[in-house]
Amino acid sequence: MKVFVSVDMEGCSGISSTEYVISGKELYEEGKKLMLHDTLAVVQKAIDLGVDEVIVNDSHANMTNLLVSQFPEKARVIIGSPKPLSMLEGIEGCDIAFFVGYHSPVGSLNAIMDHTYSGASVYNIKVNDIPASEILINALVAGYFNVPVALVSGDDKTVKHASNLLKNVVTVEVKKALSRTSAICLPLSETKALLQKGVEEAINLYRENKDYFKPFKLNPPYKFEIEFVNSQMADAVSIHPDVKRLDGRRVTFQRNDLLEAYNLFRILLIIARNGIF
Repeated sequence: MKVFVSVDMEGCSGISSTEYVISGKELYEEGKKLMLHDTLAVVQKAIDLGVDEVIVNDSHANMTNLLVSQFPEKARVIIGSPKPLSMLEGIEGCDIAFFVGYHSPVGSLNAIMDHTYSGASVYNIKVNDIPASEILINALVAGYFNVPVALVSGDDKTVKHASNLLKNVVTVEVKKALSRTSAICLPLSETKALLQKGVEEAINLYRENKDYFKPFKLNPPYKFEIEFVNSQMADAVSIHPDVKRLDGRRVTFQRNDLLEAYNLFRILLIIARNGIF
């Protein structure tokens, strides 16, 4: 059995504000330790349960947050950026996926550091007219490879969103969000136990019935509608011949192939952040 683990930082135990998640900020080193704590809790439990291999993708920011030296045998850690599949690199060939330390979509109420892929550029995003989160987009990419998402951890708003979206998914709430940058956090001993209980439940459910978790899919064509934070970003991406301008800040495009749509989405975010084509 092969398990894929994509680890973001905002939804990890004890993290409540940007001070923990941005390199150079005062609490960033503590944020890295908290991210490692949640990741190792999940990875070690999966290995203890007899999983053959765990693929771990460092999925936050520049994707160089996890310390490879701290991981046990049977873990393979994917570090650095850019990666061909970004937060999903390594997913192909896995049996189930865990999304650890994830967060709510941009615009969520009282959810820790809500955003979707780029807080600096994306004001709103829809996929096939559905308001999109990183959970939705990443679950779609996992579904492209027929890998179901079996576990999601994060704050209370994030796990509720995951349950509503994915239906049959194990969720682990490691904190309760009070606002975008404040939360009631549990002791790490408690979140470790909760995460490991969730891993055990997810793996046992899969072993009992391999069809219990369903790959997340939408019907093609895949239409992305992106609303940027300002019109200059929309100006820049509209130079791309496949992008249609909708208004000052909104653009759209569509593809019949999901990976083509996903990669074009990522390219447009890079263009928007740089303001040039």
